[in-house]
Amino acid sequence: MGSIGFWNVRGINSTNKQNDVRYFLHNNNVGIFSLLETRVHSNSINKVHQGIENNWSLVHNNSVHDGGRIWVIWDSGNYTIDTISIEAQVIYVKVTCITGQMWWMSVIYGFNRVNERLPLWTSLRSMRQVVNGPWLIMGDFNNVLAMCERVGSVVSSNELRGFQDCVDDSGLIDLPAQDAFFTWNNKHEPGDMVLSRIDRTMSNDDWLLHFSDTTTMFHPQVEFDHCPCTITLSVGVVRRKESFKYFKMWGKDPQFLPLVQEIWDKSMYGIKMFQLVKTL
Repeated sequence: MGSIGFWNVRGINSTNKQNDVRYFLHNNNVGIFSLLETRVHSNSINKVHQGIENNWSLVHNNSVHDGGRIWVIWDSGNYTIDTISIEAQVIYVKVTCITGQMWWMSVIYGFNRVNERLPLWTSLRSMRQVVNGPWLIMGDFNNVLAMCERVGSVVSSNELRGFQDCVDDSGLIDLPAQDAFFTWNNKHEPGDMVLSRIDRTMSNDDWLLHFSDTTTMFHPQVEFDHCPCTITLSVGVVRRKESFKYFKMWGKDPQFLPLVQEIWDKSMYGIKMFQLVKTL
């Protein structure tokens, strides 16, 4: 089973970009991929699709936003994807793998303005009532979740509040990610550079139960301004639960209590169970 991934490509009409994406898919064994900010108008979809992966299946949201925002392409030999709902900022699908694994998946590309993203938060809250299994949420939210997720530009509490409330209400958890923390930058000179973490992968509790060994990787941007992301699943791995054991000798180390205090004093964002597990 291949990886899952997404990439904000800021337009995919050029042959060079199509070649870059095709190389990335093959080099990273990707079986399901989402292209964001495609900027492909409806009359060019077939041509561009052929330039990337002609034999793969495609669902897009051009019917609700002709400028081209979200594409989901997949290897139909290994996956079956049923479309649940298509909106301007999100596509909801249900994925069934050839191995029998099933999950819900939401691909996000949020609008640029805070007030325009409000319908997206409402939509995710509503979808939580529908989902009855593992749920993967990924994409470019165009919104940071914490103050520390942007440098070079001010983060307002109003911008954070809507996203944070949505995450809490929807029971979503950030999936651990490797490599790049900041997934976007404006490509300006150092004195005028803005870096931001607006691309992310999230899930519900059921996802963690079924795919506990999920690995998320944000790859180098190359000439793009967004990092491409891949998500690798380890299916069918059952690990024996082991109890935690505390050894008294740890407490004799003079650095032990200050270290424990330092960790517990850190702010962890997310649902209460995630905060506890992350701190431990």
